[in-house]
Amino acid sequence: MSASKLRLAVLGGSGSLGQAVTAAAVAAGHTVTAVSRRPPAKLPDGVRHVVADVTTGIGLDAAFAGAEAIIDGTNARANAREVLVEGTKRVLDAAKAAGVPHFVGISIVGIDAAPLAYYKIKVEQEAVIQASPVPWSLLTYNTQLGGYEVNISDQQLQGAPNYANDNDWDWEDRKRAQQVFDYYRVPPYWI
Repeated sequence: MSASKLRLAVLGGSGSLGQAVTAAAVAAGHTVTAVSRRPPAKLPDGVRHVVADVTTGIGLDAAFAGAEAIIDGTNARANAREVLVEGTKRVLDAAKAAGVPHFVGISIVGIDAAPLAYYKIKVEQEAVIQASPVPWSLLTYNTQLGGYEVNISDQQLQGAPNYANDNDWDWEDRKRAQQVFDYYRVPPYWI
């Protein structure tokens, strides 16, 4: 496995963050499998799409076959617990079964004590990720500063950049996607 060119599975590949991550990954030279319940309207050249559903687990084995990392761009409001908590459990079980060596989750900074139901579910999702036997990174988006903070599992090397002080107030998903790839660009983060 090479940190310069990876085989990635991007969950939520038809959503705005998933599509942005996919485009950034392809631009960085990675091989991408976009994973979602429905195919996106358009995929970058060379991107494979696999239909899978985190709420049932159907298709996850095929989606993760040969992947060197999974980047989770899924999101939900109406059935958030089913997708973000139970779905993440299914994803991590399938990742372990497929031998995927790394999982990247995306969340929000400072939501631990927030009273909003959606944030409480995101905190539950973070706990599921942190309990995973699959080595993981949790990128938490700082909504005030427009950047990511990086929390990595014990199995990984330290030294990852911290985006908490990024004062670029760009809220576009492509900016966030680029930050995900900036994190992985220089080894040795998890290889």
